[in-house]
Order: sequence, then structure tokens, then C-alpha cells
Amino acid sequence: MTLSELRTEFTNKSGRADLVTAEIDKYIQRGQKYLDDLYGLAPFDPPLPLEDAADSNSWSEDYPHVLIWAALFILENDYRNTEGANDWRKSIESVLVPADHTRAEEEADGITVMEG
Repeated sequence: MTLSELRTEFTNKSGRADLVTAEIDKYIQRGQKYLDDLYGLAPFDPPLPLEDAADSNSWSEDYPHVLIWAALFILENDYRNTEGANDWRKSIESVLVPADHTRAEEEADGITVMEG
């Protein structure tokens, strides 16, 4: 999903048609930072920034809905809406926690434990 598509999806899900592009971009960037800091699942280190309308990166390609949820989580935090923020956080975790466990299992497959 490109930044332009993410903007449209964020506007639709947030119901905030009054936000200008720069404000939407800030929420998406802050959402990406939140995901990077918490999960670091992105295959790029660091993920490519989303700056132009046609830009995409690992989050927007592999987990576009989660990136939108993270931006909405940030929006709810800015509103000081704890219940709304918790709902978005739980949605994010429902996808990324299992993905993180799967990644850890895959990485551990090549590790042998010494017995002794």
C-alpha cells in the first residue's frame, strides 16, 4: 500500500476528513515509529520512510492494516481516549504478537542446546 492509499484508509477509519495531508502523514509516521520501537518486525533496518505519495515500505506492504491501526492508536492517545487506544493496541497485538512468536521459533530452529 502506498502512502497515498494509507492516507485514504486512515481518513476513512478515523472519520477525520478535516485533517490535512501533513497531519495524516504525522500520524502514519508516528504509528510506524511505534511499531518499529515495539516490534521491530520490519525486514528493513531501519524501514524506509514514507515521504512521497507513491512511497511504500515493509510495514505498508506486509502489514498495511496494522500500520493504519498504529496511526489510529496514536490519534486516540492524542485525544486521551484510553479505551479507544487500548482497542487499537489489542488489534495490533492480535496480529503482531503471533508473528513475533513465529519469527522467534524460526530463528530458534537453527540453534542447538548443549546437554551436559
